[in-house]
Formats: sequence, C-alpha cells, structure tokens
Amino acid sequence: MEPTLHVETSAVSYPTACPARAVAVLANQQLIREWWLHAVERFNLVASQFVIDEAAAGDPGAARERLATLKAAASVGVAAPIEGGAQGAQVFTETRDEIEKLLKEDASLYERGGTVGAAQTGEEYRQTLRKALEANRERIVNMPWKVGAGMVKGSSRGVFFCAVVGRESNFERTYLRFVPADEAWKPCLDDGIERELGTCLRLIECRENTPGWWPDRLQECVYDFWEAARSDVLAEWMRETDPANLQPAIRPLNHRVAEFIRANRPSDLAEERVNRALDTLESPWPRREEVMLRGWFEDNELADAAKARSLIDKIIETGLEPVLPPTPLPPISQDDIELLCWMGVEPQVPDYSAAQQDS
Repeated sequence: MEPTLHVETSAVSYPTACPARAVAVLANQQLIREWWLHAVERFNLVASQFVIDEAAAGDPGAARERLATLKAAASVGVAAPIEGGAQGAQVFTETRDEIEKLLKEDASLYERGGTVGAAQTGEEYRQTLRKALEANRERIVNMPWKVGAGMVKGSSRGVFFCAVVGRESNFERTYLRFVPADEAWKPCLDDGIERELGTCLRLIECRENTPGWWPDRLQECVYDFWEAARSDVLAEWMRETDPANLQPAIRPLNHRVAEFIRANRPSDLAEERVNRALDTLESPWPRREEVMLRGWFEDNELADAAKARSLIDKIIETGLEPVLPPTPLPPISQDDIELLCWMGVEPQVPDYSAAQQDS
C-alpha cells in the first residue's frame, strides 16, 4: 500500500499561480508541477480541512484552480483521499489527465462541472458544442437573440438565462443565471438565484430525446424571471465598478508589517525598492510565506531601522509579485444587459409504479 502524504497549501498554490518573474520562484513552480504528475502514483494524498479552507480563500479564480487540483487528486481510487471528500474507484489515467490540464492553467475542469466522474467536464461541453456547430452551424450562428424553450428534466424547477453585457466592447462579459420557481411558476427568490457556471450548465444539460415543454404559462411568466435574473446580473456588475470592492484581501499581519516599514523607512534605500516591497507586502500571501513573515517580524534582535531594512530584503527575496486589482467596470443600467437565450426547466415526475413493480 502506498504511503500517505499530507498535502500542504503551497503544494497547490505554487503550480496554479501565474508564472513568477523571479527565477527561484519560477523554478519551484515548475518542480512542483512535475511533482504533482507523479505524486498521485506514489502516495495516498490527504488534505486536511484546514488546507481545503485555505485553498478556497482569496481570489475566486485562483481558489477554483487550487480546489480543482485537490479534487483531481482525490479522484484516484485510494483509501482516504481528501479528508471528508468522496472516495472513488476511478483509474489513474483519468486523474493524471485532469491534473495535467489543471497544471496547464485550464481551470475549466472545476468551473464546468468537476472531474471525469461528474456529469460533464469542460472538454465534454466544448466537444458537444463542436458537434452541434458541425451539424447546424448556420442555424446556431443565425439564431435570434432572446430565443427561449422549455424541457422536462431532473428535479429542479425554474428558468435558465444567458445574458451578455458590453457586447463587442473591451468589457464584454457573459452571465449565466438559474432562477428557481415554485409550483405555481412564480420566482422563488428565497431559494437563491444560482450563479455558478458549472451548476447552471448541469441544470440544462439535455439530449436529443429530452422531452420538450412549452405551456402557455411559461411564456406568460418568463418576464418576471428575467427581471429577477437581470437585477442580479446588474448587482454583480455594479459591485465591480467600485474600486474598493476590487482590492485584494490582505491579512492583518501584512498591514502591521507595512505600517512598521513606513514608520522606520530606511533613508539610504532606493525609494523604488522600498515601494516594491510594500506593494508585494500589501497583496495576498500564501500560508507558508505568511508564517515566514511572522517569524521575521517577531524577531526583535535588530533595531527598528535595521529590522525594516531586513524585512524589505526578505520580502523581495521571496519572489512574490504584487497583485494589482482589476480595472473597475464602467457603470451600466438594466437596459445594457442583453438576453441571449433562456430555457424553462420543469422537473420530471417520478415513476413510482415502476419502482413498485421492481420491489
């Protein structure tokens, strides 16, 4: 039986981060990427809930990639994979492919629906689209905007929407929303509007033989659902127009160290070097580097000025890069949110008679 290895947060932070400019950090990233491709063959990989929580923190996109790497490792059919996670009997070849895709910065595996054992992976969604375009390119490309349909599927009731904001601009974005409905086909906002990409796509997965559904009441009530979805998209967009909402989350320790350096700024150091250290410091840090920073800061052997100089040097030597917040979006109104298509979903009625016959 393979030995058990506990995965630390930096093991998924390094390989999923953007390539660093510092040579030493870049080399570490490459070494850990290569290590991942063989580790799942040699060890039972285990991650504590603490590591999972840390991997889920910070920038949402980076967090998805870190969690995706952990989930891909947990797909190996071994005893006790990620603690508290599902155990599976999948073969290693599938998992290796998943990890390779993740380490090539393809986060679609997690964003689009999980591992190979889930309903669909990102590649399967793209393959489905390619086949549809091959067979019906003209019909799909020329399909009018705001087109809608309905189907009977699954256990969720509601309306799916695909909306576009800023079409043909530098800020163009596509949003997916699923607005739940009650039995009377009224928007059920208490259940929450679904915004997650992979979940929305899974809710409307269908086949050619999936039963269609097009009652009059769906056409009559869809406008109420669209208003709810459009308001939700507007709120998400407008949140990103405020620069204050786009600032990276900084740990209290980093703030304290930055204040210390500013209060004891070395007069003989180049301003550019000090500012570079401060910009790096006032960015999200991996857990390992944060522990190192705490040790440096709590070491009181040096006088304040010398300590500030030492901190600046060590911060730069980590090779971490400042995280620049994204450019704020321009304000919009609801009229700027365009509906591309929508799909009503009516849940299937369970066939209890068949179940009784089987029993």
